[in-house]
Amino acid sequence: MFGFEKRFGLQIGSRLGRVILTCLLLLGCSSSPTESSQETKDDQGTDVVSEQDDADSVSLGQVIDEGDEGSDVASEQDDADSVSSGQVIDEGDEGSDVASEQDDADSVSSGQVTVSQPLIIEVFAADDVENSVAQAILESLNLAANMWGLYWPVEYWVMGLDPEAGEALVDKFCSRRDARGEWNYADCMRREAGPEQHSMIEYQQLGAQAVADNDPFGTAGHNGGFDWGIHRFTTTLPWGLAGRFGTPGAEDVKTVLHEYWHAVQHSFISTLNYDKRNSAMGPVWFAEGSAEFMAQYGAAQLTNQGLMPKVPKGDWPFSYEEQMANKLHNIEIEFSNGCAGRNLSSITEYSDPCSGVGYELGAWAIAHLLSEVGPDVLLEDFHPIVEKVGWEEAFETVFGRTVAELDEEIKRLWELPRSEKLALLPQP
Repeated sequence: MFGFEKRFGLQIGSRLGRVILTCLLLLGCSSSPTESSQETKDDQGTDVVSEQDDADSVSLGQVIDEGDEGSDVASEQDDADSVSSGQVIDEGDEGSDVASEQDDADSVSSGQVTVSQPLIIEVFAADDVENSVAQAILESLNLAANMWGLYWPVEYWVMGLDPEAGEALVDKFCSRRDARGEWNYADCMRREAGPEQHSMIEYQQLGAQAVADNDPFGTAGHNGGFDWGIHRFTTTLPWGLAGRFGTPGAEDVKTVLHEYWHAVQHSFISTLNYDKRNSAMGPVWFAEGSAEFMAQYGAAQLTNQGLMPKVPKGDWPFSYEEQMANKLHNIEIEFSNGCAGRNLSSITEYSDPCSGVGYELGAWAIAHLLSEVGPDVLLEDFHPIVEKVGWEEAFETVFGRTVAELDEEIKRLWELPRSEKLALLPQP
């Protein structure tokens, strides 16, 4: 069954160009531009080299038999730095409100998510995507799951530039959905390979257009999957991982972490009701600001620990402090481009022309909050209660203030010199 689903996304541009940070909707799109920032990395993780049948699927270092659709994949990892496909996270510890033992009929009648089994992470790439790109994404997802938990299965679909390869990947996606009884193949192909805006094939088309225009525009998004009990992601070709445009591969690793944090957020929400789920995710500044800050913080942690995947270095360096400093600059640009006077309380919807400020100002607001209570509070205290008590009550309970009060604190923070702002950042 396919429902109307919000697609949380991050769109990336060149270092000196523009970046559009947006939430994509199946029936519309709104975005606000801001400047982008970049990053760098080291190496760690699985030593497995994929031997994919069609160079389109990786699952935690295992070859996926496409006849099995990955359901029988078992992990053979030799360390604890990646989450095993056979490792079931105790839902009593985290995400305990997510139903995982129900059958499909129970899910439909109760309106609750039925988490698919087994809990595995899979990356599916088009035939024209280098295997190293898929492996780097897989390793990044493993690292994210190791940091923050694996709650539902993950499918990450990577488009390349070739139209035929893109259509073949959509065919694989729709065949998979049809075989699992989740979505009729013809309906799926009509939607995902057709001309409708934000279809799966559009990711290939956007990537090809970016190359034709010599403009390193890209986009990645959490595309739902709640009805199927999975987290579904799609991305254009990650320029840094592919060694294009001089973009550091670390920028793409950070993007994977950003998207995975959306999976974390959604994993603590069990309802299939669109409005209730959207409400529990909170306003755009919080949903996107926390995803962006946790991605930046997580990337810095991995770098400091020597756990970052080995990816192309790119033409410019990355540091946690530089990334957060760039956000201060981006906010100033947005304030001068028609968003002056906007605060967190006023940035709640993706349709807002100033929603892009929510990503940047929201990231700094989250940094401010976590500098007081520690970086684990979202995972350990906030998200486990948000569906039960509601977003606003969860926020006030965990952070001890209202959003209006936080606005006043951010206003005072904004008056500090840049060096003092950066000194207040939580340190990985």
